[in-house]
Amino acid sequence: MSYLLLSIIERSKLEILHQQGKSSRAIAKELGRHLATIRRELERAGISKPYQGEQAHRG
Repeated sequence: MSYLLLSIIERSKLEILHQQGKSSRAIAKELGRHLATIRRELERAGISKPYQGEQAHRG
């Protein structure tokens, strides 16, 4: 299976959209990514922490 990782720009947009209260589905549509990709990315941050795009990009 081949897939592309989110770029720092996509992660930054994801962070902003998530802070605005957008749903995972709306974020996926906005970024042109699959819903599962967005959900997995948000899960990486953990439930108790807000998503931070730059930190997620550093790994």
